Amino acid sequence: MPDAIAYQLEYSVEADVTPSFAWNWRTDIVNWSDPPAQFLLDGPFDTGSWGTTLFPGQAPLRWQIRDVRPGRSFVIDMPLDRALLSFEWTFDAVSEGRTRITQRIVLTGDRATVYATDVQASFGSTLADGMTRIAEGMTRASEIRAATIGELKPLDGPIELVDYSPRWPALFAEEAVRVRSALGDKVLRLEHVGSTAVPGLVAKPIIDMVLVVGDSADETAYSPRLESLGYILRIREPGWHQHRMFKGRDTDINLHVFSAECPEIDRMLRFRDWLRGNAADRELYARTKTELAGKRWTYVQSYADAKTAVVAEIMQRAGGV
Repeated sequence: MPDAIAYQLEYSVEADVTPSFAWNWRTDIVNWSDPPAQFLLDGPFDTGSWGTTLFPGQAPLRWQIRDVRPGRSFVIDMPLDRALLSFEWTFDAVSEGRTRITQRIVLTGDRATVYATDVQASFGSTLADGMTRIAEGMTRASEIRAATIGELKPLDGPIELVDYSPRWPALFAEEAVRVRSALGDKVLRLEHVGSTAVPGLVAKPIIDMVLVVGDSADETAYSPRLESLGYILRIREPGWHQHRMFKGRDTDINLHVFSAECPEIDRMLRFRDWLRGNAADRELYARTKTELAGKRWTYVQSYADAKTAVVAEIMQRAGGV
């Protein structure tokens, strides 16, 4: 006879991803990152494998995977003293390209009632938010994958930030000469943007550039010429301002391409110029970047997405949206 259930809780979310993508994303331990918790897996994600959850200042929590049905469901069992805390995951297709992800938490065992209050306190008010973040994470990962040309390499770690370097404007100028030599009068505007364009601001050591052309969707008008100089097209986002992004040949750059009159151009320049002239917001942005950079990120874009709130706050003061 199965043990009586002392506590259970279930919550479902839907994500705009295929069941196979949802399964692969969730069973990749890299995507379990939830600071300050760290998750380690001793072997492959399969029935019988053990894993560990680490919290600062606490004893490690051991757990085991069971009942893996690839693409459909799995269970994580966390043994307690004469009790068992189980996390049951299922993945169901809602429609083409949309998946329902369900997590059911079950506490059983002779001494389960001893743990019921703590389990309820830990998950009762957080499960819904946690599942929502998981759905958002896998949806965003799917979008990044769809937009990326070539191999998508997860970061799986913190972001490297360095102090401002007076060399960065010179690096931009060198790359600008290359771009203009390749495209000539097709270059309607070429600007140094991002944190490396703001003196005194910590930044990833990557030069962000904005190239404005007549129609960024018409790649044949500019891409072959850039590629002839060693630039590599890495991002194509038709649904977001027809944005394209190239990586550099020698210098680590992000060359963002937009069409003339694209509102994102003014937004990026307004943000840059405001930070150049406003010490308080420059410090706020630096502080936020530093705090976020220390966390563990699966993708660099996820770190960028996490800055949305502070960017919006600063843009309001800068007179933009």
